[in-house]
Amino acid sequence: MEEERKKAIALFKYGLIAPVLHGNVKVQIEYFKEAAKKKYEVPHIGLRKFKAATFKSWLKRYRKNGFFQSIAINIVSMLLCQRQERIRVSPER
Repeated sequence: MEEERKKAIALFKYGLIAPVLHGNVKVQIEYFKEAAKKKYEVPHIGLRKFKAATFKSWLKRYRKNGFFQSIAINIVSMLLCQRQERIRVSPER
């Protein structure tokens, strides 16, 4: 279930940065500034507003890791956090 949630959010983010990735935008920062003026329905999260810098960070992460690699990194991070939480909560012997 968590993997599907991560995929849905990754697809949402990709949808917002795709025009820049595919060269459909003349000035990247202007596109991100305009996008930052709107509210978005984020899957599994709800209505949110983002700063232009957030879109730039998504683009940078996508260019560095790619779509599926970004999802894998998010899932591994989530699993490590869950494991650390279980270790902290487990009773001492």
